[in-house]
Amino acid sequence: MMVIEAGQFGVFPPEKWHNIEVMTDDTYFNIDFFVAPEVLMESANQRKSRAYRQGVNHGQSNLYRNSDQ
Repeated sequence: MMVIEAGQFGVFPPEKWHNIEVMTDDTYFNIDFFVAPEVLMESANQRKSRAYRQGVNHGQSNLYRNSDQ
């Protein structure tokens, strides 16, 4: 068990499950998720590739062209 005092923060590895229990009724906290930039780029490239294969980019360009008329 780890107790995080007011004003402190904890960093936990992504491989571990986390169970957060508040100590008092007036407790509040933030959870921030961080991802390595190369993981984000890989995911973005996969989405672009999938959209291109499904013809999504072509459909979007037609939509924009029609809205300009």
